[in-house]
Amino acid sequence: MQILTFRNKKIISVSKAVEAIFDTIITNKERLVTIYDAIDVDKFNQKSNQNLLHKEYNFSSDTKIIGNVVALTNQKDIYTFIDTAKKIKANCPANYPLKFVVIGNGPLSDDLKKYTKVNNLENDLFFTGFRNVIDLLPEFDIFLITSITEGLPLTVYEAFASKIPVVSTKAGGIPEVIIDGKTGFLAEIKDSETLSKKVLQLLSDPVLEKNIKTNAYKLVKQNHDLNIMQKNYYDFYKNFI
Repeated sequence: MQILTFRNKKIISVSKAVEAIFDTIITNKERLVTIYDAIDVDKFNQKSNQNLLHKEYNFSSDTKIIGNVVALTNQKDIYTFIDTAKKIKANCPANYPLKFVVIGNGPLSDDLKKYTKVNNLENDLFFTGFRNVIDLLPEFDIFLITSITEGLPLTVYEAFASKIPVVSTKAGGIPEVIIDGKTGFLAEIKDSETLSKKVLQLLSDPVLEKNIKTNAYKLVKQNHDLNIMQKNYYDFYKNFI
């Protein structure tokens, strides 16, 4: 979440969901402005798959990876990620080459690993710790977000730019960029059943997968590239001054 204030006259948020926090606080809605964050789209799009995760964890070359890049905190609800992984595995054909990867650190690391083992996923779900994300993203086949609360995470834009389809909860501002069935798939918070069904749908339908990736890339390139954000801030400061 990002909120910037200017002499108590303007408040800038990174999503409409963040802006909505002020609905009952700020009576003059003209003080509220949303300027979306952005990334260097080409930097992510130009990265190639180096199979680093496949080599490190000895995955077969045809293994699909469902992953997330996330802080291991309550807000991100990786417990639901694990629940979703369990349902996906249970509904995949026998011996389907599929693994789950969570990149990131956090205070819940040990608890999440225990929960993974309790659910008999210790050979299917891997916690990598902190890594250089841009080198590993091209290996993901699906980006799975299970957050409870969000502003609008940059990881969504990074996945779009890397042409990875995203399945996510409706946390925070995520529905402002993920249009269900067009630029990704959405589910209610903690709804591991729907999340798993959407992942399985993508895995079984290459045409749908391609359309989702194409639409999502087009959206991030047109609306959330760095040059777009720079122009939006330039216009804001120019008008503000």
